[in-house]
Amino acid sequence: FFFLMIRRPPRSTQSRSSAASDVYKRQAEYMGIIILMEAQGKYADILGDYSNDKYVLRMLKRDDYDRGYIDLLTQLTKVGTVTKEDFEKRWDEVTKDEHFYKIIVYESTADGKVVGNGMIFFEKKFARSCGTAGHVEDIVVDKAHKGQGLEDNIMNALRRIGDREGAYKLVLDIPDAEAGFYEKHGYKKYEIHMAWYRDGSI
Repeated sequence: FFFLMIRRPPRSTQSRSSAASDVYKRQAEYMGIIILMEAQGKYADILGDYSNDKYVLRMLKRDDYDRGYIDLLTQLTKVGTVTKEDFEKRWDEVTKDEHFYKIIVYESTADGKVVGNGMIFFEKKFARSCGTAGHVEDIVVDKAHKGQGLEDNIMNALRRIGDREGAYKLVLDIPDAEAGFYEKHGYKKYEIHMAWYRDGSI
C-alpha cells in the first residue's frame, strides 16, 4: 500500500505573528481571570459586607467595558478615547500582579451596569522597614445612583483592603471642595500635592 502525507504550506510570518499574538492574549486573559478569582475570594467577606439586592460590590472584570465602565469614569475625569481593545489590554496589564492594583466596582442588579468605582494600588517602599503605602484613586458613583451610600461603602472597602495588605498609610488626591467627604473617612490634610503633566494642561 501507499502512505501519503500532505504537507501544509508554511504560514506567512505575518500569520505566525498573529497566531502568537492570539495565544498571548488568551494566556493573559486566562491568567487575569485566575488572579481575579483569587482576589475576589481573598476579599469576598469585604465585598460581601457592602453588597445588597440592588448593588453588588466586586472586582473589575475584563468585560466591564460593555457594562459602561468607561462612561462612568467620564463623570470623574478626562478619559479620552478608549476602545474595547484598549480596555482589555489595560485590564490584562493591571491584573498581572495580584499585589499591585485592586479595582472594585459596584454593579447594579437592575440592569447589570457598572455604577460605582474605586481603586487602590500599592507602593512597595524601602522606608518604614520596607513598608507598603496604598494610593486611593478614581472614586466615582454614577449620578443616577448617588444618595445610596455607595461612595461611603467604596471608601470603607478600600480601607479594609489596604489594611489586609498591610499598608501603613493610605493617600489620595482630591479637589479642596471634596475634602469634607474624605475627612469623614479619617483622612487629614497633610503637606501639599504637586503635579507635572506632559501636555502642559496644568
